[in-house]
Amino acid sequence: MTAKKPNRFENYVKIHKQHFGAPPSGPLLDYGAGAGQFLIDAHNGNMACFGVETCATREKEFHRRIAELANDRLAEFFRLYEGDILPYNAKYFGGVYSWFVLEHVSDLWSSLREIVRVTKPGGTIFLLTQDARNCYDGHCDKPWPPFLPPRFIKAYLEEFGYEPDYIKYILEEVYYVTSPMVSSVLKALGCEIVYQSSDPEPAYLDSLDVSTEDEARAYARKIKDIVEKGEWSRPTENATIFARRK
Repeated sequence: MTAKKPNRFENYVKIHKQHFGAPPSGPLLDYGAGAGQFLIDAHNGNMACFGVETCATREKEFHRRIAELANDRLAEFFRLYEGDILPYNAKYFGGVYSWFVLEHVSDLWSSLREIVRVTKPGGTIFLLTQDARNCYDGHCDKPWPPFLPPRFIKAYLEEFGYEPDYIKYILEEVYYVTSPMVSSVLKALGCEIVYQSSDPEPAYLDSLDVSTEDEARAYARKIKDIVEKGEWSRPTENATIFARRK
């Protein structure tokens, strides 16, 4: 039997009630909607939800999904855009939701400003992203030295056997972000931080001595050995922020 995929919308509503004492108010915006499953699930839960996405491939996947569901009316709720200014009026959404998107945003500050701009006063913002302080990268599912400089990333990943195209993706489309970074910008934009995930324990600080590609390779081999011996546990905590626009 195929396991049922978790319904992120239902989980979002549950967590929203825990932190705000009430379910989210619509309409919602899914910032970085991917193939649109959250949007679909929200509408199935009788909540108006819009989604924005920058990847044309994911947009095509969304349209295939709603065609299979014979629910083409959802097409109007999904927008492909350039990734800068959101195509919505200010103070339009009762809630904004984003699931592991901010680590792919090159201009975090402008993106957060846009998220706040389109949120109604009193509206809520839920952001889940990959906290670089966890010393873990979910894309390659490996330990990650804290804030490893880009010039050493290629050597580090090559030692784990990753192909050039994948390394290029990591170098060009994955950025460091932390929970305090996000919260500080939201507060500067007039938001109240209702919940922020706790700080992870520092790890792999010996990697700070790496200053050459050869040292990065040697460090990668050391980490690879730790993983292969079963001495590494995948972290579960990521950057989770709930905020309210005042």
